[in-house]
Amino acid sequence: MSYALDNIFPENLRQNARTGVVSAVRQAFCSTLLLVSVGILNGCAGIASTLDPAGPQAERIAVLHWIMFGVGGAVYAGVLGLLFFAVWRSQRRAAAEPDDARGTLLIVGGGIVLPLLVLFPLWGLTLTSMNEIAEPPQPPRLTIEITGHQWWYEVRYPDHGVTTAGEVHIPAGEPVLFELRSVDVIHSFWAPRLAGKTDMVPGVVNRMWLEASQPGTYLVECAEFCGLMHAKMQMPLYAESPEDFAAWLASQRK
Repeated sequence: MSYALDNIFPENLRQNARTGVVSAVRQAFCSTLLLVSVGILNGCAGIASTLDPAGPQAERIAVLHWIMFGVGGAVYAGVLGLLFFAVWRSQRRAAAEPDDARGTLLIVGGGIVLPLLVLFPLWGLTLTSMNEIAEPPQPPRLTIEITGHQWWYEVRYPDHGVTTAGEVHIPAGEPVLFELRSVDVIHSFWAPRLAGKTDMVPGVVNRMWLEASQPGTYLVECAEFCGLMHAKMQMPLYAESPEDFAAWLASQRK
């Protein structure tokens, strides 16, 4: 960078370039800190927060997220540090012939070796996480059929003869199997605090499981654009103690 600035641009343009780079780096750093701070403060809690997991699937996904966030943040900070160093060095060092060997080492090490050392462990960790959440820890005793409509959810409990609309009840502390369908367009079923998103495709039955670690009210929403009222396609998910859930089923059967 020093060679490029000192040999291509006149002195006034070199100074302008240095000033512009420093200003751009400072603005990028400050903007990143602001966005990260606001995002963490606003996104770490709430009924639809993926950073406030309340089930084993969501907890495993959150762990993977924070690891990737930390590695990405370290890489970003390292790149900014090298950029600051290059600007500082260009201001102190006189024009000199470029060091081809050092440049080649930097390209190979920083552009090939380092990304492989970072990406391959993350890839392996991602595959491990996907394998861990693919199957529930024990066979689900309850199956719920969810059918997506424009723009609401139909909920059936086939083993109990119960059908509801716009709300779903599950027992807390045990895995529940969901069979997902759609009668019109592609929808999705996503409970951010409990599990990842699964699409609901016309003519296809997709299956997923989730578990709420404790009783509470959670949010289910469609995360696949499905028409004008897509943003309103939400419903509450009530995780209840096994006794309360059994009492709710009994009341619905009446």
